[in-house]
Amino acid sequence: MTPGEPSRGGQARAGSRPHFDGARRAGAALTRRTRAGLVLAAVLGVGDLLVLGLPGSSADGTKPPTSVLVFGALMGVVTLACVVIARASRSPATVRVAAASRALSALGALPGLFTAGVHPTLVVLAAAWVLLNLSVVCLLIAPPSRSRAS
Repeated sequence: MTPGEPSRGGQARAGSRPHFDGARRAGAALTRRTRAGLVLAAVLGVGDLLVLGLPGSSADGTKPPTSVLVFGALMGVVTLACVVIARASRSPATVRVAAASRALSALGALPGLFTAGVHPTLVVLAAAWVLLNLSVVCLLIAPPSRSRAS
């Protein structure tokens, strides 16, 4: 019998480490809600990076200021890194960092809603961006649902 292999009674030998196959990991399983939130967070993280290539100028209000774009791109990189790590390690802390980066990305879009002279299309996009990011944050930080006793 090899270490970690169950004995006849189905129990592992004393002092042996449990054996994990390639499909199981030591971390907790991600819920369906969390996995959906991670996928949407990855899409929004890519969107953060793509906004850097927007045509126009921040002077005439057709493009956000450069500082907002750079901050958004940084949040996009953090989100994408957290999504990859969370999928591999199933770490709740990494999921929380991804949620925080999405919340900060939403905060970066808020000034576009209240600043005078912003193109109306950008106001609509900023509002949609805030709502999408808040939805993703809710998916990522939602506690697992409890099963009901029948």
